[in-house]
Amino acid sequence: MAYNRFRIGVVLRVGVIVSTLFLILVLYQNTDYLMTIGILALIAIYQVFSLVRFVERTERDLTRFLQAIQYEDFFETFGTRAGPSAKRLHAEFTRIMQDFRNVRSQREEQFLYLQTILQHIGIVLLSYDQEGEIELVNPAARRLFKVNRIKHIRHLERFSPALVKALQSIQPGEKKTVRVTDENELLLLSVHATEFHRGTRRLTLATIQNIRSELEEKELEAWQNLIRVLTHEIRNSITPITSLASTTVDLLAQVHPATDEDREQIEDVNLAIGTIQNRGKGLLNFVEAFRSLYKVPKPNFTQLSVQDFFQHLQTFFDVSMEQRSICLSFECSPDTLQVTVDPDLIEQVLINLITNAMQALDGMEGGRIEVSANIDTRGRARIQVVDNGPGIPEEEIDRVFIPFYTTKSDGTGIGLSLSRQILRLHKGSISVHSIPSERTVFTLNF
Repeated sequence: MAYNRFRIGVVLRVGVIVSTLFLILVLYQNTDYLMTIGILALIAIYQVFSLVRFVERTERDLTRFLQAIQYEDFFETFGTRAGPSAKRLHAEFTRIMQDFRNVRSQREEQFLYLQTILQHIGIVLLSYDQEGEIELVNPAARRLFKVNRIKHIRHLERFSPALVKALQSIQPGEKKTVRVTDENELLLLSVHATEFHRGTRRLTLATIQNIRSELEEKELEAWQNLIRVLTHEIRNSITPITSLASTTVDLLAQVHPATDEDREQIEDVNLAIGTIQNRGKGLLNFVEAFRSLYKVPKPNFTQLSVQDFFQHLQTFFDVSMEQRSICLSFECSPDTLQVTVDPDLIEQVLINLITNAMQALDGMEGGRIEVSANIDTRGRARIQVVDNGPGIPEEEIDRVFIPFYTTKSDGTGIGLSLSRQILRLHKGSISVHSIPSERTVFTLNF
């Protein structure tokens, strides 16, 4: 529309110029009106000048318009102090600029929306090319890898060579699980990759998520369901047996044997029934102990001063450690460190861990147990229990938190399982790292 108006304006101006020149020619041939011819000549010159100025002004406006688009300067304005045709052209330019501004505003809003998602999403996002050069990394990745800038995936070798190998070899649509031990904490990283193209470049977008807590939660839920069924069935089976055994013992007490042989037989039966009764009661007590794995009380959260808490534990273990010649030390950094926990449940966990370490050091010379609390590199509060005992063999390290698993002759195998469940209720985690014959570290993260 604006182009048609511009063309009409040019044609009209050219027509006026041609008409003026034709009139000058007619007057020159048929009259002697030299003054009139001179005035018409000046008018024709002005009309030519006006046409040139009109075209140049339009060309300048068009050049400004195209440059504004080229450099995305969509706030360029076009004046209205011109003729009707130029005003209409300026109005079209202004409308187009407004459309561009709206498009850019929508694009910026979408970009900010995506940036907000990237900033707050808890899953690690990495985008890198075929050479391993990283294009995009979100804050979750910086928190996991504990770095401010990552330019190449090789820079992650300090965090985990296995993860770098997985990122280099993973195929689009493939999933891999990588085990990483970071500051004595076990991480199970699920890596998933997809591929996309940007121009001629082929990029890989990898998502990395620590699924350890989810796996532990599912595992605990499975064990709890199994224990719930087993304890229910065992109680239903053992309770009537112990009841009948007790009744039988009472009935035998009322029997008066006629001969010594009958008396001996009754005593044998009484002994057998008593054994059944005692064993039944023992099984019921056994079942009641395991019911604690799925009946942990709901935490009563409160602010706990770790320093005061450690002093209480020190007093609790002083006599036991002195009797076994074990050095037990507590350290809290900073002294004002506080955590929001259930003090009774966390005390139960630490008593269990310190007792296990004490039993592992029993009979050893130079035994040491060090309990420390601090803030880890990810800003979380943590408590560590370290001993210099014989350690845990590598083949057993993954089984220590399994219910009923124990290496002690008199152990029940529920202490560490119960501790892990308590930490789960605190939205935390417990992990173990051991170097045989050197040290064992249990880490509680909150």
